[in-house]
Amino acid sequence: MNTVIKLAQDDFKIWKESNHLFTQSVNELNTKFELRGNSSLISSVPPTYFAGDLTKGKKTLVVGINPGYGEENIQFESTIRHRDCNSYLDFHLNFFDYYRKSGKYINYYSQVSGALASEVLRGSSDRFRFCQENLVNIDLIPYHSVGFKRRKLSVLIKEYIIDRFNQVILPTISESANNIERVIIHEKHLTEIIKEKFGVNDSHQVFCKKRTKDTIKVHKIKVKRIPVYLFSRFIPQGGFSYADVKVALSK
Repeated sequence: MNTVIKLAQDDFKIWKESNHLFTQSVNELNTKFELRGNSSLISSVPPTYFAGDLTKGKKTLVVGINPGYGEENIQFESTIRHRDCNSYLDFHLNFFDYYRKSGKYINYYSQVSGALASEVLRGSSDRFRFCQENLVNIDLIPYHSVGFKRRKLSVLIKEYIIDRFNQVILPTISESANNIERVIIHEKHLTEIIKEKFGVNDSHQVFCKKRTKDTIKVHKIKVKRIPVYLFSRFIPQGGFSYADVKVALSK
């Protein structure tokens, strides 16, 4: 996990000590990718590269595109992670414990924990505890936005995401192979990009469920001997039940 920690640490220092350079860098991405309005990446808050600690125990690594933006949670995080680099890294390594103790709620992690846990989780405290013990989330574009995930991705964005995957996820899998049980990629656009990168086809399919309007699928490949599951849909985006997820991950 050294690579992603170093990237996060370096980027935070720029945000903290040379904020104009950080803002310039984020705005350049917005211009390059033609991001406007709710799709724009936000430079007013520090980047979120990861949540959770891959150095302790076996974890599921969940790979996403970029973090969302919720005003209440951003304000809570600012009271802890803005102080200095040590506070920033400690917050992200122990992200779920901080939220568990705060009494706050994040629907995304509530749904993901419910899908992955073998036991029934009751309440936010149990769900955040499960996440801290069993989950690490890494976002390929670490800058917050309100609506980036809902936009169609351009060729330039796809190329950037592949580059980030090569620079962040592949080294992380190599460095933390003994601590990664599996990798889950589930955002629709991201899944399609990674399937194309690795030449994934129907021979890699491990689960399929037909619905009235479409068919939802799960493909499985191995990257550096680690199983990687590619969900066309996932909790909380919809399509799969918790039971479906558990069956797919058993393959």
